[in-house]
Amino acid sequence: MTNSTISALESFAINPEDGTSFRRLNEFVDKVKEAAPLSRKLRSDTELNVKSFIETVLRKYIASLVGEMKEALLQDEEILTAFSELLDPQNSPRSNGDLNDYGIESLQVLADHYGAPKSDTFEKVCRTRPPLVDPAALVAEYNFFKFDAFQCRAAHEAKAERELAKMPDKSEKEKGAKEKRREELRYGPQELLSDMLKTPARAERPNMMKLLQFQVKSLKLLENTCT
Repeated sequence: MTNSTISALESFAINPEDGTSFRRLNEFVDKVKEAAPLSRKLRSDTELNVKSFIETVLRKYIASLVGEMKEALLQDEEILTAFSELLDPQNSPRSNGDLNDYGIESLQVLADHYGAPKSDTFEKVCRTRPPLVDPAALVAEYNFFKFDAFQCRAAHEAKAERELAKMPDKSEKEKGAKEKRREELRYGPQELLSDMLKTPARAERPNMMKLLQFQVKSLKLLENTCT
């Protein structure tokens, strides 16, 4: 889905005039010209028009946006798999007893990746960002966090099942409505974050909370760019 979004943006950058969003751009540019004061018109070296806007603004913006999407969303498959295993509650064990050794390898992948500084070069300027998390603290916090997440999911699902049990499911329409509601009640990273923010334990798990918030933010970005 992300690949198709990036392809669409790149195609749009080549022929933006074909997009419905730009069909009234000429009219908009004419209005801007009319509203501009004479002094600005006289000192302007270039004429404001759709073509110059596309060349100087639009294509550069899309190139920058695509670069950010590739960096933020098209991460290494190992990273995405680790996020899914650790922070999507649907993928964690259904038995409390299976949690002790769960997620150790994926946790180390995220600790190594987000526990190191990152460098980014844009227009020949290199900037270094500090680590997102303290890797050693992250590993220690996860041993408690995964049990917190297990309890949050169990409480949510018990409440959801009570609600679903009250819904009729005799007709096909009723069954469809019930399944739709079941999907709406799915417990994912966003729901886990909401629950964790309400618990006192969040203060004791700052690195795990940073990682969870980063994951939710990335998922929202992906959803917004693909709709």
